[in-house]
Amino acid sequence: MSSCPTLLELEHFVSVAQQPADTELAAHVRSCVPCQRRVDELAAGNLLLQKVGQALELADHQPPQPSVNVQTGTCLGGYQLTQLLHTGGQAAVFKAHRLDGTSETPVAVKIWNRRLDESVEHRLRFERELETTQQLEHPHIVNAIAGGIEDGVGFFVMDLIQGSPIDDFADARRVRPDVGPRGLCQLMIDVSDAVAYAHGRGIIH
Repeated sequence: MSSCPTLLELEHFVSVAQQPADTELAAHVRSCVPCQRRVDELAAGNLLLQKVGQALELADHQPPQPSVNVQTGTCLGGYQLTQLLHTGGQAAVFKAHRLDGTSETPVAVKIWNRRLDESVEHRLRFERELETTQQLEHPHIVNAIAGGIEDGVGFFVMDLIQGSPIDDFADARRVRPDVGPRGLCQLMIDVSDAVAYAHGRGIIH
């Protein structure tokens, strides 16, 4: 073989499980250090893709995780849920108030969608996140007042912030002369600062 094979030829070489050892291409790969390095890289990439495919296939066959079905009127941690505010892939957020009447200020209660009494790993992860969240002190991060697990249901109790989603907030203000692009840039700076603060303390958003 007068010259090195193309990348396509090497990819085909790697993809064939039982490659004859006496072919001209095989002989070239054995004697050419750059081609051998490229073959090793391609083989490692194929192995990684195979493992990813196996993991995805395994995930597709996992039994469904037990889910939490919490409704308005449910009581958790001394709070009664009064209104559903938001639902997401990880949790749902309710407006709530204290049952003992010591405070009339409404709060937000974040309910985890996954039951925590079926998996030690998920329970420990929740407890670590709760502990870390309660230690956060930042002007652009909502305070976590309390939290816990009751009957397998994990929840955070947080200050209730009245307002609109950030995308709606930005859309409504980008045309205002007193806000404009500069004001929206400052908004994103504030958000980024809060996210960086949380990341630095082990919470990934």
